[in-house]
Amino acid sequence: MKAFETFALEILKSFTSSDESKSKVDVVDRGYPSYLSQQEQSIYHPFASELQNRPKEWKETIFCFGTNEEEEYAYCRWLRAQKFDLEATLQMIDQATQLRIEAKTHGFYPDPHDALGVEESIYKTQYPQLIYSHTMDGCPLYITRPGALI
Repeated sequence: MKAFETFALEILKSFTSSDESKSKVDVVDRGYPSYLSQQEQSIYHPFASELQNRPKEWKETIFCFGTNEEEEYAYCRWLRAQKFDLEATLQMIDQATQLRIEAKTHGFYPDPHDALGVEESIYKTQYPQLIYSHTMDGCPLYITRPGALI
């Protein structure tokens, strides 16, 4: 895995320069509550409280990218998608949750072991993929090397 991380770092360096990396960090950090404006924080806290009263399917929808994403960042990601409009964000999550529930009834999210035919760890060693960092404009940098053994 060390070789893959070195490869990912080389790609990341090609996307950024020393002058641009400072603005990149600012964009990335904006996803956390401590970097929000007062107005955005006044929406974030009621949103986080509201989610405590929602069913577990809502949490599955909010963390649809997996457990690699911190709770605060996931909450901010959904709020940013609706420009910190609380009602619109709650409605969007509700719609996404309904779609996920319907998809589950049709077997859209199979068991990883059954779908891959092997343990997930074996799959990951054969098809390494990594969300490593962010580009200069704040987009996630996704690196994959299918079939490349490390």
